Amino acid sequence: MRRKIYLVKKDENKPCAPDNWDVMNGKKFLSFIRSNEGKRRGKGFATLRACSKDDYMIVIECGEEKAKKIRKENDRSDYLREQEKKKGYDVCSYEAITEEGPLEETIGDPNVDVEEFVVNLELCRQVRRCVSKLSEDEQRLIKALYLSKDPDTEKEYGDVHSLSQQTVHNRKVRALEKLRKMML
Repeated sequence: MRRKIYLVKKDENKPCAPDNWDVMNGKKFLSFIRSNEGKRRGKGFATLRACSKDDYMIVIECGEEKAKKIRKENDRSDYLREQEKKKGYDVCSYEAITEEGPLEETIGDPNVDVEEFVVNLELCRQVRRCVSKLSEDEQRLIKALYLSKDPDTEKEYGDVHSLSQQTVHNRKVRALEKLRKMML
């Protein structure tokens, strides 16, 4: 069972200021909601969903209109989740597409680890910055051996530039050592 936190406004007419919340457990909230004041304010509460299994679900007083909107969004989310289970593929509402932008930016790829992708992207940027600090010959060598779509072998690079494979290898080792030091 998920843990819940109940946030009730001390003064329902004041804005959502940090000092205007009474944080309640389930027992205290139940007592409040059974009171006359709680019954009167009861439709103004909505549940904010937890992001993970370890997060708390939050029941918050947000006013009747806002609570109605949140409940509608939660119902839609539940419906879409059920459809995904039944169909075996992701379902996306038209509203999400039009509010958030193009479809390809809205639908996530469950096979992509976003954190890993961002780390790799930053590493690639760092490598490119460091490569740009090498001499032109070293840049040409590293790009040909590692950064092109169809990388050359040391022998192929040597044949094109009239160098022995051993010379290409030695230059590569020195360039890579410079890169390693720059990336530390």
